[in-house]
Amino acid sequence: MDIFNTAVSSTSIIYQFLKGCADFSGDSKSLAARFQWDLAALEAIRDYFKQLQAQNGYANLSPEHEQLLKMTAGYLEDFATEVQKNQKRIERTGLFRTTLNRVQWTLQRRDVEKVQEELQYWTDKLGIRVLTLPNEIRNVIDVSVDSSNAPTMVVSNQKLLDFTRLAADSHAKKQLAREIFKDDARISQQIDNWGEISFIPLPDGDNQLIFATRRIPLSVTPESDKFAEIKLDVCELAAALNYLSPAANVRILRIEYCIYHVASNQFLLAQVAPYAITSMMTLGQMISHSPFPKVRAALNERVRLAHKLAEAVVFLHAAGYLHKNITSSSAVALRKRQPPGIRKVSTSSAPIPRPPLDEVYLMGFDLVRGVDSRTSKEGAEMVHHANGQDPHQSIWDRDIYMHPERLRGPASPRYQKAHDIYSLGVVLLEIGLWQPLSEAAGTDAEVPKLSKSDHPDTWPMKLRDLAVASNGLSSKVGKRYQCVVEWCLNVNEDSGVKTIEFVQQVLDPLENIANILS
Repeated sequence: MDIFNTAVSSTSIIYQFLKGCADFSGDSKSLAARFQWDLAALEAIRDYFKQLQAQNGYANLSPEHEQLLKMTAGYLEDFATEVQKNQKRIERTGLFRTTLNRVQWTLQRRDVEKVQEELQYWTDKLGIRVLTLPNEIRNVIDVSVDSSNAPTMVVSNQKLLDFTRLAADSHAKKQLAREIFKDDARISQQIDNWGEISFIPLPDGDNQLIFATRRIPLSVTPESDKFAEIKLDVCELAAALNYLSPAANVRILRIEYCIYHVASNQFLLAQVAPYAITSMMTLGQMISHSPFPKVRAALNERVRLAHKLAEAVVFLHAAGYLHKNITSSSAVALRKRQPPGIRKVSTSSAPIPRPPLDEVYLMGFDLVRGVDSRTSKEGAEMVHHANGQDPHQSIWDRDIYMHPERLRGPASPRYQKAHDIYSLGVVLLEIGLWQPLSEAAGTDAEVPKLSKSDHPDTWPMKLRDLAVASNGLSSKVGKRYQCVVEWCLNVNEDSGVKTIEFVQQVLDPLENIANILS
């Protein structure tokens, strides 16, 4: 319990400090509101365990609750430690005041802003941790704490989670799905007139639209029950991700609406670009344009990209969703439009401009579903037939990113979080090598060549061999990054990976590496 008392005490002092600065700084005011929520959340957790102790006559907690307390305390320990450090820093430099006057604020503003920058980082980190706490603890926070000042990421995630928990056949869920579907021929006509929407955003008033797709098998007609089933799935996904606030700072875009585009026989999910962009390109294309050793992407950018994609996966899993299609083609980079006055590169010898790696978003929601939705084997069937592989699709397009357990056609097991984590691990491997897997897996002399004729069950071992080769991840991004990739590639159906474990084994190490490199 000491860790919670320390965290509550330090957070309370910092909250008072930020309130004292709020009259002079909008950033201080908003940050104070965040710390008010942090304080209430920590108090709720502390009081919950105190109540359990009281119910037990202040004797030892049950083994189950003792384990829960230990895990929760350990998970929040770094936040508590850093907040306490900042409290002492504030007190040591004489910055702490319950009230400040204008002269004091002017003299101390630079020091205050430096402290606030670090506090913002740690309160944001607490937000993602709250999402992955055990349900028992998260429910305590949801019930006990006013959500008006909650982190946007937490609020958005809770709304997605609430939507997921609606019964599949509930009237409310079906109504929301109907409302987000637009049966408007003018939108389809606008798309047809614009032409290519795969790489160029569609203008829409003051906004720009980016479209994710859900293809319809040629054998499925609009009049069939299968078409209606696919439409319902797409609309439910769109309705769920419509709850995502752009301010959540997670690399997933909010879906505004969906339509059926007759000409291309696919559903389109419209997403608003978060800022003015000129074009989009996939992560796979970015890597192909500047493969190792001609890497134009800085190491810290690549690791930060890996962390942001992992964070997006955590966000989906915490909301009860599985992505089911994580590949280097489902991660999309947005190229920012240059402000007026910025000179454009026009010489043929100059490198092709590229978008910042931190602006890559996880899209490709071709198969994303709720964790508790009905068993779906369509992913395996779309790529593999019962008698073998689809001859029209390369293994490098999608199969290589899928867990071998999901490449067994109709015999594939139910999709689980572990399968998403494995797919992410393959993408992280590609980011670390910064080389298309089709090239890396066929040119490394230390690793047996990976080919379409190999049985999929051998692929994880060959990918791990690629990661640990002498010219693999350790030499390019370091041993800690290599360990993250190995952990992802080692998960399987029986792993029973919990989101909190994923955070500790993947998200935290990637963030620590990125911070060291920054």
